[in-house]
Amino acid sequence: MARDEVNEDMVDNHYTRPHWARATTEMLVKLGERKETVVALIDHGSEINLMSTEVYKKGRWPINTNHGWKIHAATKSTEDLYGACPNIPMMIGNVEIDQHFFVQDSTSHPIILGKFYIISSRMETKVFDNGAAFSRIRSLDGKKAVQFLTIRANHERNRDSLGEDASGCKRSVNSPKKCMPQEERKVRICKRRVVRSP
Repeated sequence: MARDEVNEDMVDNHYTRPHWARATTEMLVKLGERKETVVALIDHGSEINLMSTEVYKKGRWPINTNHGWKIHAATKSTEDLYGACPNIPMMIGNVEIDQHFFVQDSTSHPIILGKFYIISSRMETKVFDNGAAFSRIRSLDGKKAVQFLTIRANHERNRDSLGEDASGCKRSVNSPKKCMPQEERKVRICKRRVVRSP
Protein backbone atom coordinates (compact mmCIF):
# COMPACT_ATOMS: atom_id res chain seq x y z
CA MET A 1 0.00 0.00 0.00
CA ALA A 2 1.37 3.42 -0.94
CA ARG A 3 2.16 5.96 1.78
CA ASP A 4 -0.44 8.41 0.42
CA GLU A 5 -3.13 5.71 0.66
CA VAL A 6 -2.26 5.02 4.31
CA ASN A 7 -2.41 8.73 5.18
CA GLU A 8 -5.71 9.13 3.32
CA ASP A 9 -7.24 6.30 5.39
CA MET A 10 -6.03 7.94 8.61
CA VAL A 11 -7.64 11.33 7.81
CA ASP A 12 -11.18 10.02 8.46
CA ASN A 13 -10.11 8.02 11.49
CA HIS A 14 -11.70 9.34 14.72
CA TYR A 15 -8.66 8.19 16.69
CA THR A 16 -6.09 10.20 14.72
CA ARG A 17 -8.14 13.36 14.05
CA PRO A 18 -6.94 16.33 16.18
CA HIS A 19 -9.21 17.13 19.14
CA TRP A 20 -9.37 19.93 21.73
CA ALA A 21 -10.90 17.62 24.33
CA ARG A 22 -11.55 13.90 24.83
CA ALA A 23 -14.00 12.21 27.18
CA THR A 24 -12.48 11.03 30.43
CA THR A 25 -12.52 7.41 31.55
CA GLU A 26 -15.38 6.80 33.98
CA MET A 27 -16.89 3.67 35.50
CA LEU A 28 -19.42 2.61 38.12
CA VAL A 29 -18.12 1.23 41.43
CA LYS A 30 -19.59 -0.07 44.69
CA LEU A 31 -17.96 0.83 47.99
CA GLY A 32 -18.07 -1.28 51.14
CA GLU A 33 -21.49 -2.72 51.94
CA ARG A 34 -23.36 -0.04 49.99
CA LYS A 35 -25.62 -1.37 47.24
CA GLU A 36 -25.80 1.70 44.99
CA THR A 37 -23.10 2.42 42.44
CA VAL A 38 -21.02 5.59 42.34
CA VAL A 39 -19.41 7.22 39.30
CA ALA A 40 -15.62 7.05 39.45
CA LEU A 41 -13.15 8.94 37.30
CA ILE A 42 -9.97 7.09 36.35
CA ASP A 43 -7.20 9.69 36.67
CA HIS A 44 -3.80 8.56 35.39
CA GLY A 45 -2.31 11.83 36.66
CA SER A 46 -3.37 11.37 40.28
CA GLU A 47 -1.03 9.75 42.81
CA ILE A 48 -3.89 9.13 45.26
CA ASN A 49 -7.52 7.98 45.37
CA LEU A 50 -10.07 10.63 46.34
CA MET A 51 -13.59 10.41 47.70
CA SER A 52 -16.02 13.30 48.10
CA THR A 53 -17.24 14.14 51.60
CA GLU A 54 -20.77 13.38 50.36
CA VAL A 55 -19.82 9.77 49.55
CA TYR A 56 -17.91 9.47 52.84
CA LYS A 57 -20.92 10.67 54.88
CA LYS A 58 -23.09 7.97 53.27
CA GLY A 59 -20.59 5.22 54.08
CA ARG A 60 -19.19 6.47 57.42
CA TRP A 61 -16.00 4.41 57.17
CA PRO A 62 -13.26 4.80 59.82
CA ILE A 63 -11.35 8.02 59.09
CA ASN A 64 -8.10 9.62 60.22
CA THR A 65 -8.42 13.43 60.24
CA ASN A 66 -4.92 14.05 61.66
CA HIS A 67 -2.95 12.77 58.67
CA GLY A 68 -1.19 16.03 57.68
CA TRP A 69 -1.51 15.49 53.91
CA LYS A 70 -2.44 18.20 51.39
CA ILE A 71 -3.36 17.96 47.73
CA HIS A 72 -1.38 19.87 45.12
CA ALA A 73 -3.41 20.31 41.93
CA ALA A 74 -2.11 20.75 38.39
CA THR A 75 -3.15 24.42 38.66
CA LYS A 76 -0.56 24.80 41.47
CA SER A 77 -3.28 25.29 44.07
CA THR A 78 -2.97 23.51 47.42
CA GLU A 79 -5.90 22.26 49.50
CA ASP A 80 -6.27 20.42 52.79
CA LEU A 81 -7.67 16.91 52.68
CA TYR A 82 -10.54 16.29 55.10
CA GLY A 83 -9.38 12.83 56.09
CA ALA A 84 -7.96 9.45 55.14
CA CYS A 85 -9.97 6.19 55.01
CA PRO A 86 -7.94 2.97 54.84
CA ASN A 87 -8.88 -0.35 53.26
CA ILE A 88 -12.34 0.33 51.83
CA PRO A 89 -13.60 -2.64 49.79
CA MET A 90 -14.35 -1.49 46.24
CA MET A 91 -16.20 -3.69 43.76
CA ILE A 92 -16.31 -3.40 39.97
CA GLY A 93 -18.18 -6.30 38.39
CA ASN A 94 -17.01 -9.36 40.34
CA VAL A 95 -13.56 -7.91 41.15
CA GLU A 96 -13.10 -6.54 44.67
CA ILE A 97 -9.94 -4.71 45.72
CA ASP A 98 -9.50 -2.82 49.00
CA GLN A 99 -8.40 0.77 48.46
CA HIS A 100 -7.17 3.67 50.60
CA PHE A 101 -9.04 6.93 49.98
CA PHE A 102 -8.42 10.52 50.94
CA VAL A 103 -11.62 12.50 51.55
CA GLN A 104 -11.86 15.96 50.01
CA ASP A 105 -14.60 18.59 50.30
CA SER A 106 -14.55 19.59 46.63
CA THR A 107 -13.98 16.92 43.98
CA SER A 108 -14.89 16.85 40.29
CA HIS A 109 -16.36 13.34 40.69
CA PRO A 110 -17.73 11.42 43.70
CA ILE A 111 -14.74 9.06 43.40
CA ILE A 112 -11.39 9.66 41.68
CA LEU A 113 -9.21 6.58 41.24
CA GLY A 114 -5.53 7.33 40.77
CA LYS A 115 -2.34 5.35 40.22
CA PHE A 116 -2.84 3.27 43.36
CA TYR A 117 -6.00 1.71 41.91
CA ILE A 118 -4.70 1.51 38.33
CA ILE A 119 -1.63 -0.43 39.44
CA SER A 120 -3.28 -2.66 42.08
CA SER A 121 -6.02 -3.74 39.64
CA ARG A 122 -3.48 -4.05 36.80
CA MET A 123 -5.85 -2.02 34.66
CA GLU A 124 -5.40 -2.34 30.91
CA THR A 125 -7.11 0.08 28.55
CA LYS A 126 -7.69 -0.53 24.86
CA VAL A 127 -8.65 2.39 22.61
CA PHE A 128 -10.26 1.59 19.26
CA ASP A 129 -10.08 3.60 16.04
CA ASN A 130 -13.65 4.88 16.51
CA GLY A 131 -12.69 6.49 19.86
CA ALA A 132 -14.32 3.85 22.08
CA ALA A 133 -12.29 2.56 25.01
CA PHE A 134 -12.55 -0.64 27.04
CA SER A 135 -10.77 -1.38 30.31
CA ARG A 136 -9.92 -4.70 31.91
CA ILE A 137 -9.10 -5.21 35.59
CA ARG A 138 -8.04 -8.27 37.58
CA SER A 139 -8.37 -9.34 41.19
CA LEU A 140 -5.22 -9.41 43.31
CA ASP A 141 -5.02 -13.22 43.07
CA GLY A 142 -5.52 -13.05 39.27
CA LYS A 143 -8.48 -15.47 39.39
CA LYS A 144 -11.18 -12.94 38.48
CA ALA A 145 -11.25 -10.36 35.70
CA VAL A 146 -13.81 -8.01 34.25
CA GLN A 147 -13.78 -6.01 31.01
CA PHE A 148 -16.10 -3.05 30.48
CA LEU A 149 -16.76 -0.08 28.20
CA THR A 150 -15.33 3.14 29.67
CA ILE A 151 -15.84 5.56 26.75
CA ARG A 152 -18.44 5.10 24.00
CA ALA A 153 -17.54 5.65 20.36
CA ASN A 154 -18.04 9.28 19.30
CA HIS A 155 -18.69 10.38 22.89
CA GLU A 156 -20.39 13.79 23.17
CA ARG A 157 -17.49 15.07 25.33
CA ASN A 158 -15.03 14.60 22.44
CA ARG A 159 -14.45 18.02 20.91
CA ASP A 160 -12.66 18.48 17.61
CA SER A 161 -13.78 22.12 17.36
CA LEU A 162 -12.69 25.11 19.40
CA GLY A 163 -16.10 26.77 19.49
CA GLU A 164 -18.72 28.58 17.46
CA ASP A 165 -18.46 31.85 15.58
CA ALA A 166 -21.09 34.64 15.67
CA SER A 167 -23.22 32.91 13.01
CA GLY A 168 -23.39 29.75 15.13
CA CYS A 169 -21.06 27.82 12.84
CA LYS A 170 -18.71 25.39 14.50
CA ARG A 171 -15.01 26.17 13.96
CA SER A 172 -13.19 22.94 13.26
CA VAL A 173 -9.45 22.27 13.55
CA ASN A 174 -9.30 21.00 9.97
CA SER A 175 -11.88 23.36 8.47
CA PRO A 176 -12.05 26.68 10.36
CA LYS A 177 -15.33 27.97 8.84
CA LYS A 178 -17.27 24.72 8.46
CA CYS A 179 -20.87 25.19 9.60
CA MET A 180 -22.35 22.22 11.45
CA PRO A 181 -26.03 21.29 11.86
CA GLN A 182 -27.77 22.85 14.91
CA GLU A 183 -28.01 19.55 16.84
CA GLU A 184 -24.22 19.12 16.71
CA ARG A 185 -23.60 22.61 18.12
CA LYS A 186 -24.95 21.97 21.62
CA VAL A 187 -22.37 22.15 24.41
CA ARG A 188 -23.13 20.15 27.54
CA ILE A 189 -22.55 22.25 30.65
CA CYS A 190 -21.28 20.25 33.61
CA LYS A 191 -20.20 21.69 36.97
CA ARG A 192 -17.69 18.88 37.42
CA ARG A 193 -15.58 19.52 34.34
CA VAL A 194 -13.69 22.39 32.80
CA VAL A 195 -15.87 23.71 30.00
CA ARG A 196 -15.40 26.36 27.34
CA SER A 197 -16.27 29.87 28.60
CA PRO A 198 -19.08 31.70 26.79
